[in-house]
Order: sequence, then structure tokens, then C-alpha cells
Amino acid sequence: MASCGAMGSRIILVVTFLLGLFTEVGGRGGVQAVSAQLARRLAAHAQAGAAKVDLLALNDSADSSHHIAGMVRGYERKWLAFSLAALFAGARASSIWVAHVNLAPLAWLASLLRPRLRYVVVAHGVEVWTARSMLQRAALRRADRVVAVSAYTARKLELVQGVSAAKIVVIPNMLANELPAAPTGVENPNLILSVSRLDRDDAYKGIDQLLRALALVREARPEAHCVIVGDGNDRGRLEALTHQLNLGAHVQFAGAVSAAELGALYDKCAVFCLPSHAEGFGIVFLEAMAHARPVVALRRAATPEVVADEVTGVLAAEADPQQLCGALLRLLRDPELCRRMGAAGRARVKAHYLPDVVEPQWQALLQALA
Repeated sequence: MASCGAMGSRIILVVTFLLGLFTEVGGRGGVQAVSAQLARRLAAHAQAGAAKVDLLALNDSADSSHHIAGMVRGYERKWLAFSLAALFAGARASSIWVAHVNLAPLAWLASLLRPRLRYVVVAHGVEVWTARSMLQRAALRRADRVVAVSAYTARKLELVQGVSAAKIVVIPNMLANELPAAPTGVENPNLILSVSRLDRDDAYKGIDQLLRALALVREARPEAHCVIVGDGNDRGRLEALTHQLNLGAHVQFAGAVSAAELGALYDKCAVFCLPSHAEGFGIVFLEAMAHARPVVALRRAATPEVVADEVTGVLAAEADPQQLCGALLRLLRDPELCRRMGAAGRARVKAHYLPDVVEPQWQALLQALA
């Protein structure tokens, strides 16, 4: 493995979450997934003897069983203790890698105390699309590099936060594991799958619009039904809407499922749908495409960078039930189109989003800041 710097250099990773809300489905959530991927990459450097790495996690428990190489220190939401630990470690560090903009001011402060210190901030999406606090904007602008997971977010960093384009690096999210075995066929040609957090803060994911679209789909295709994977404090409202639309017998809220169960659902379904209008990337799109399933989504935010319209799926202009219904019916009625788009999606993931493609991009950045 290539070295990220001379032996004795020290790197600090500061993360808001290292554990996903849905740990059973592979660290569900883009922020958590990227944090875990970066932590593993830095841990690999430590194991190779390339650097001393400390991993500090604000919200993890102190005895978390998800430790990466035994190096994660969780602070159980104790902000003061976490901040002091980050600053103390930063005083000895050569670089700090910050996995969320909320924590960027800590790295900036550490760099003021240690002028030779360099720091990198990761921007995932919606959190940087609107103006942040003056302190956070200053920390972003003074970072040595800001990693955006999409070109859309990179543009927002420049236009909204005032980050110099020269400091922005786009490194896409990646599939957490290797490409799954190719499915042999579609077990249920009438099944629509969606995977999402069901929190009120994540209403932009558009699950309510998917339900309204399903009601319209069933008027033309009564066999159509949907499984929704995920949980959260908005689930009750969505379940109530399901009954209002007379879909109670045709929608299953599966809650959190295991990785194996999720993989089986991807293989079983005919179409994957997530009509989010503010997706910073959409790792679930990669998962569906990796299982050779066509995607129905919106032509909004970063989604078109991941889902190629009319190639790996169908993108609607708006989260309008009629438009979503049309896209879903088009695919459900045309198994050959589903097969062709699914194959194209799987090829796209293999070409651009597997670890052996994306990890070298992180490696190059680590070497550049050594």
C-alpha cells in the first residue's frame, strides 16, 4: 500500500457519526457511510505504519462494538469533552480530516493554535446548500481541501459558502462492499422497492409522493405493490397516509432490515424508486443499480450524476404523483427495458463506484496533504 507520509505523521479524523442509524443495512445514511469509509482508509494507513491515526466520534458510545482497528474513541454526545480531545490531539497532528461541516470550526481553531496543521472537510450535500454560520463558512474557506461527494455540492460550496474552486475536490460515494452477484431474474415483476430514513427532517425523500403515485399506478396495474425499508419518527404519518389512500394491503413498511434481507429485496423487486428532491448523492441508488434494478427518481440536485436518465433509470422533472406514476408504469410494463436499464446501472457502478475505483482518489488526497 502506498504511504500517505513519513512514519510519525499524525492524522485526526473528527466525525459526527461513525455508526449509522441503521447499522444492520450497512451504515445507512450517506454521512455515516462516508465517515466509516474514510475511517477505514485512515486506519489502513495506521496498520501499514504510514501514520499514527486517532479516530474521534462525537456521537458514538465509548464502548462501541463498531471500532475500526480498535482506534475509535466515542464521546457519547459530550461536546465539551469531544472538543477538548480534538484540540489536544490537533496540537500534535499533521492534518485533521473532518467528516461534517458542523465540526469544521474545531479544525480551524486547531490550525490557529498550530499554524502548520492542515485540515480537510467533507461536504455531503444539503448541509452546505444554504448559508452556514459565519464561523462555519470561515472554517470551510480556510480548509486546505473541501471534499464534495458530487459536482452539484461542489458548485454549492463555491457559490453559497464562498469556498475557492481550487480547494474543492469531488470524490463520489462508493458501494460499501464488492459488487453483489448478478441476479438471475426478477422474482416479483410488480414489486416497487424504496429505501429511506423515515424522519420528519427527511421528508424531502418524497416517500409520501411515492405512495400517492402508487395509488395511481394501481388503477392501471392492480397487482403493483411496494415495500419501504427504513424507520423514523415520520413513519406514523406515512402509514396513516397509506390507509387514507386505501393502500394498507399493498404497502409493507419493513423497518430496519439486515444487509442480507435488503439484498434479497433488491433482487426480488422490479423497480427501485426514491423521489427525493434534495439528494446529495444517494447511496441507495448505487445499491439498486448494483443489483441490476432500474431506478425511478427526480431530475433534481445530485441525482442525475448518479442515475443516468433513460440509461440506468427514469428521472421525473418533479415529485408529482402523475409523473412518477408514468415512469413506474412504463418500467413495470416493459420487462426488457427494466433488464436493459438494470444491466446499464450495474455496469455504471462497476466502472465508477466500487472501492477499487474510489479509494485511490482518497489515497491521492492523503498523499497530497502528507
